[in-house]
Formats: sequence, structure tokens, C-alpha cells
Amino acid sequence: MAFNPKNVFDLPDLDVPIYRIFPVDRFRQVMEGRKLALVRPASWEDKFENVLLKSKASINTKEIVGLCDLREKMYGQCWMLCPDSEAMWKLYSFPSELPSRWFHRAVYKVNRWLNGLPHKQEGVKVRTTPRKLFTAFFKDSEQYCDLCYFIGRVRYMPQQDIESMLKDEDQVTSLVLDSTGRGHAQSLLFKRDSFSHEQEVRLIYAANDGSFDPNRALYLSDVAPNSLFEEVSLDPRLATVERDDSIARIRSWGYQGPINQSTLNIPPHFTVDLDA
Repeated sequence: MAFNPKNVFDLPDLDVPIYRIFPVDRFRQVMEGRKLALVRPASWEDKFENVLLKSKASINTKEIVGLCDLREKMYGQCWMLCPDSEAMWKLYSFPSELPSRWFHRAVYKVNRWLNGLPHKQEGVKVRTTPRKLFTAFFKDSEQYCDLCYFIGRVRYMPQQDIESMLKDEDQVTSLVLDSTGRGHAQSLLFKRDSFSHEQEVRLIYAANDGSFDPNRALYLSDVAPNSLFEEVSLDPRLATVERDDSIARIRSWGYQGPINQSTLNIPPHFTVDLDA
């Protein structure tokens, strides 16, 4: 399967590692259902997301129109270039828990999650590359594939620069009225620089092939997990007994590749020399 390189944005090295953290139940769904789920950007926490297609537009007749028809056709999934990040573990696992829950159990000498829900929402991180991900995602057998499938690196900009861009008639017109669909996809690839630690790469689907269903909350893409995921890493907060149990469960779901645990929460042990 081949993809159109024009649908790849700001990713000069397609073989660099990228990562995604799933809550464990979502990872199980990927393994057993063999599908990746892309969501509408409206569900993302940052309310500045997709700000262009949330805007109203003034056309030559001075009529004010909404861009909701374009906005509702877009679906995305976020990956990251950062190999390991405590902030991202917190963001993508335990989505419903309070920050006060976030302590490593080793401090308290307990062998369960502090919220009393063992193995419910801990994170599972997978590694792949943009090339593998987009090759699996891009359906080159479809007539309108070039209008629908995109991948790109997020650009992080000061908020005032984003606001200036939205006031640039030529730039906005080139994005909104781009008949290739690439402008619509690129509108999802800029974000305020206060989020730059995320180092995001986004997989984007645009329902530009006539199949758009306004009631469809997800776009599901077929994948072969054992071919796509080069490695699985477990949540750094898992105790040893939980780690071993998680490995067994992930194997039972069919994953055949390497499994390790993030080392973020392993305390360092040094012997230092004193000149005394």
C-alpha cells in the first residue's frame, strides 16, 4: 500500500519513532478489534483547537457564514515525538481521576491503584513510526483517498501569531477553500505554544468522499497491531506484581512484540565519593 507524500506535513523523517499512550481498556479494544479510533477535535480538551473551522467567515457578499460543515467532517488522533513524559502519562490515563490520585504506590507500600480500580485505566504506550502509521491508515484503493487521509506535525505558535494568521485573508482563504482537502487538514496542525511539550503528530481523516454521517462520533481505521506497534511500554506507576499481570494480559490479547515498563518512576541509586 502506498500513500501520497503531499498529504504528509512537516515530517521530513518518516522513520523517526512516535508514541501514543492509551488507557489500558482502549488498548485492549485496539488489539481485539484491530482498529484505531479517530475522534472529532471538538472532544479535545484545549478549546482553542481547530479555531479556524470554529470561526465564522465573511464572504464577498458580506454575508456571514459558518464553517461547521467543514469542521464536523474532521477526525483526528494524537501521537507524540517525545519518548517518555510524565505529563503525557497523566493526560492519557486515569482520565476521570483527580490530580491528588497521582502518587506512586511504592511510597505507600500498597499493591493496588490508589483509586481502588486496579488495571482499569492505567496507561499503555505504543511505539511506531509515521511511515508505518500512515501506510496502515492511508487507503489507496479508495477513489478519493487523497482527499481524506493526512498526517502531520503540529506547529506550536504564540497565541497572538495564531490570531494574526486568522486575520490574514490570503492565508485563511488558502486553507478554507483548498479543494485538495490539505488546507482543512493543516488547520488542525497549529496550536498555542504553551502546549509545545506535547510534541504532537496528528493522524487526520476528513470525510470528503461523500460518506459523511453527522451522527458518527468516531472514524475507525483497520490496522494490524502486531505489524504497527514495534514496542509496548507499561505505566511507570505499576508495582511489580501489577506489571507482571499486565504483561500476561497484553499477551492474552495477542500482542507479540517487546513489552517493557517506563523507567520514569524508578529512583536513582548512586554512590558518591567524598573528599574527606
